[in-house]
Amino acid sequence: MKKIIVVLLSVFFLASCGKDSNACKQSDYVGFYSIEGEGCLLTGTDVELTAFANGPDGVNFDWANATSRLTLAGPLIINECMASVNVVNVQADTDMQVNAMLEGKKMTITYNGKFSGKVINCTETYKK
Repeated sequence: MKKIIVVLLSVFFLASCGKDSNACKQSDYVGFYSIEGEGCLLTGTDVELTAFANGPDGVNFDWANATSRLTLAGPLIINECMASVNVVNVQADTDMQVNAMLEGKKMTITYNGKFSGKVINCTETYKK
């Protein structure tokens, strides 16, 4: 009986090693988030973020506060638990890298570059 239990535990252990528990899916990103702290692109502590699917492995972001709304139709492409996109808009004087790291129900977004003519290097955190 002990041999059977050891064999079963070994098989279970080997099977679980093959799974990547750190990988995030598009559906993990999709949803509504509230900011923790202060916003970067939209200022204030009332910023809300909506993440929605775009294509098979991307997400779009929509930020809103009491007075403004901003949509990033990227899409941000998901690789592991990092989603990223380089936003370039010559007319809006924007050339910025956006990276979103998802850890459970917490998302950290960093912005580096130029947004509407202003240099921005900022990080904000959201919770689902």
